[in-house]
Parts: sequence; structure tokens; C-alpha cells
Amino acid sequence: MPSFDDIVNELQDKIFDETRQAYGQAGFERWRNKPYRGRPAKAEYMGASTGTCGDTIRIFLHIENDRVLDAGFGTDGCGSSLISGSMAAELAVNKTCEEVAAIMFLLRRPPLHPTGRQRAARGAGRLLL
Repeated sequence: MPSFDDIVNELQDKIFDETRQAYGQAGFERWRNKPYRGRPAKAEYMGASTGTCGDTIRIFLHIENDRVLDAGFGTDGCGSSLISGSMAAELAVNKTCEEVAAIMFLLRRPPLHPTGRQRAARGAGRLLL
């Protein structure tokens, strides 16, 4: 009979494999490491969007002289929301507000996500400004 630890490890491996299949290796790494998660200490701007699925993504920005110096995100949603919030925050850093607006425009019409969950990317795109 397998031990509890063996069962947990097997389940964790299965979850990791399914996540890699759904999001690819880059998405899996972002999901595991969660870069830009959290509110930066100096963030003075925040936007939030709740998608039709019920997931909420928050984007936090620290802006000086019309340039995003730091960004972060938070979500109560699925892996797609986490990955999208992380990417939106990363894309905003070191950009001018005008450049962020251009990114926002592009994210409003993202290509189809492998899982069909492109709505999370649209939600993150709406939040950048």
C-alpha cells in the first residue's frame, strides 16, 4: 500500500504535468514562481477587473515622470489569471504610460490561449491603465 507521501507526490506530479500541457513550460514556470505577485511598496495606482468567470485580477503600478518603475499583481483566480496578471505587470515595467496604453490595446484582443481562456489576458490588459 502506498504511503500518504507517495500519494501526495504522485498527485503533485500529475498536477504539474497537466499544468505544463495546458500552459507550456514558460507558463508553468510563471505559474510556479509567480513573478511580480504582490503590491510593490511604492505602488500608488491600482486597477481591478473581474471577469465573467468570477476571477479578479488587480494590477499595481508605481509611476514616476510618466514611466512605470515597478508593478505587481494579485488575483483570486485560476492559473490563467495568475499568468496573465504576471505578464501584464512584467510588460508594464520600464514603459511610459503611452507604451502601456499600446500594450493594453494589444492585450484586449489576445490570440487564443491554448486552454481557451483568453478572457484572463483581456482582463489583465484592461487593467494596465
